[in-house]
Amino acid sequence: MKKLLIPFQNIRFNIWLFAALALASILGTLVPQIPENPDRVKEFIAQSPKVGALLEPLGVFNIYYSWWFIGLLGLMAFDVVVCKIIFGRFPGMRTFKESELEPGIFSCLGFRDAWAEPAAPEESSGRIRETLSKQGYRVQTRSLPDGSRLVTGVRHSLQRFGSWVSHVSILIILLANLAGALWGFRETLNIPEGSFAKMEKRDWVVACDKFIVEKYPGTSTPMTFASDLRLFDGGKLVDERRILVNEPLEHKKVRFYQATYGPYLKEAHIGFFLKDKPKQSPTVVARLDQEVPVPGTPYRLRILEFAPDFTLNEENAPVSRSMEPENPAVLLQVLEGDKPVKTAWIFEKFPTMSMPPIEPTDKFVPVLAQYVPGHYTGLQIAYDPGATLFWAGCTILVLGLMVLFYMHERKIWVLVGKSNGQGCRVEAGGQSSRGKSFEREFTDLVGSLRGPGPV
Repeated sequence: MKKLLIPFQNIRFNIWLFAALALASILGTLVPQIPENPDRVKEFIAQSPKVGALLEPLGVFNIYYSWWFIGLLGLMAFDVVVCKIIFGRFPGMRTFKESELEPGIFSCLGFRDAWAEPAAPEESSGRIRETLSKQGYRVQTRSLPDGSRLVTGVRHSLQRFGSWVSHVSILIILLANLAGALWGFRETLNIPEGSFAKMEKRDWVVACDKFIVEKYPGTSTPMTFASDLRLFDGGKLVDERRILVNEPLEHKKVRFYQATYGPYLKEAHIGFFLKDKPKQSPTVVARLDQEVPVPGTPYRLRILEFAPDFTLNEENAPVSRSMEPENPAVLLQVLEGDKPVKTAWIFEKFPTMSMPPIEPTDKFVPVLAQYVPGHYTGLQIAYDPGATLFWAGCTILVLGLMVLFYMHERKIWVLVGKSNGQGCRVEAGGQSSRGKSFEREFTDLVGSLRGPGPV
């Protein structure tokens, strides 16, 4: 079984897998996403139909919930399990292996020194033990069959767990992202001020009672904007508060963020002048996407679009230049029975003008007499069941990396045995994850361990 898993250990495979996830994340940042801004996705596809036709089947416009991105996360998690848990060796709770507690270990150590002391082995080993303890080493003493004593000490032994902790934290983060991709959701709600909307992913209703926008003096740049919201769950009011940017409303781990806003037409007063009956021409109050009858006539009116600052782009298509009411206009459709007979833009500041213009054969002249402006609030709604797990994984990852890179493990062996004459002979050795840079520290440590007497 392990032979089948060997390719997952290959460093090139790991690099390519990580690069694929990184590129997918960059693509998800650069390309508009449906859960965050569906209008921008439609605009992107309209402006680049060929690119849109290529990206849409691949799920690029909803990349973090696409089957292949979830598959990459799962593959990365599986790769971590293979590399670190199946093939890797757990460092174990014992700092020193049994083979490291034998005198033969000294021949394997990169740093060694030896000297003689006039004191008895018991006295020297006690002093060495005390010195190591004062310098932060966790010390143990072992008596050997030949009567000598092996003193071992270790500092920052947690470092050997750093790599494992880091890999486990990566696995936790990947599982958190996988949970968010499988069971989380994002959606956008645009709610006109004074209205409400029903969520798609939850049976909840969100009402916007009031929208507030404050602008920098003398400019059209918003200084702050906020929404007074009410949230209904199962017909019951469960929360009511004002939300601002970075101050969301939260209910059952679902967060409602203030994301954007825009102009909204509350109502428009349309003067409908009849050419054959100018004195009987009525004024009709119409709202966006609502049909209203014109009293005393066979006509009905419907406002299809509203532009607060009407202009034409390079392709002569109607657009709004800004969100400020500099040139308000509505796209009005006139129906006779069920048949549309006229669709034209009419302007508040230019009542005698329409686009396309009124024809001599038309029996009426519509005029935008007055309009009542408003705003809609754009809410970004997000639910991520893996959020808590994600932040826990990030915290563990940071701690693991700090332990791995800043707590270099140091191991010291000191063998105290009887000499041929009086006193004892001391042999010291050490190793550290710092490698060659540990040499100076080892030399200073040996200097503090030496007792009086000839070398």
